Amino acid sequence: MKFIISVAFIFSFLFSSAQDVFDKMAQETCDCINKNDLSKLTKDEIETKLGLCMIEIAGNQKYDIDVSDAEAGRKLGEKVGAKMATVCPKVFVYLLDDERKPTEPTKKVEGTIKKMIEGEFTYLLIKDSNGREVKLIWLRYFKGSEELLEKSGKLEGKKVTVSFEEIECYSPQAKSYLVLKEIRELVFE
Repeated sequence: MKFIISVAFIFSFLFSSAQDVFDKMAQETCDCINKNDLSKLTKDEIETKLGLCMIEIAGNQKYDIDVSDAEAGRKLGEKVGAKMATVCPKVFVYLLDDERKPTEPTKKVEGTIKKMIEGEFTYLLIKDSNGREVKLIWLRYFKGSEELLEKSGKLEGKKVTVSFEEIECYSPQAKSYLVLKEIRELVFE
C-alpha cells in the first residue's frame, strides 16, 4: 500500500512539474506574440510568428524538441496553446477571425494577350508594355474567367490587366519547387 501511495505521489509531482513548464511556456509565448501589433498581421503571419515564439520559448525552457519533427511540434503547440487560451485569449480571437485572410494579390501585369496555351493546365502568355512576356497559369475560378472562355478563340492582341499571385508548386520533372504566377483576376480593356 505504501508503494502505491509513493508511486502516486511521484506521478502527481511529475505531472505538476510538467504542467508548471507548460504554464510558463504559455505565458512567455503570449508575451512574445504580443510584442507584435496583431491587428496589422494576416492569420498566416500570426500563426508563423506564434510558431517561432513557441520554438524560441521551448529552447529557452530547455524543452527537448526536434524542430524537424512536425508531430512533436504539433503536440507541443496543442499543449501550450491550450494553456495560452486562458492567458492571452486575444491572440485566438485574431486567429479565428475569418476576415484576417491574406490580402488579395497586389501584383499586376498590363499588356496584350499573345496566346493561350492549353494542356493539362491552361496558361496565358501576356506581352507587357516593355515587350517582356509573362506566363500566367489558370488553376481555378477567377473574376473574368467567364469572359475569357467566351473569347477563347479571339484572344490574340486583346488588351488586358491581370492580377496574379505567385505560388510555389512542386515539379516532379524539375525535382524542385517552381514559382508560378496564378491568375486571380482578368479585366479586358
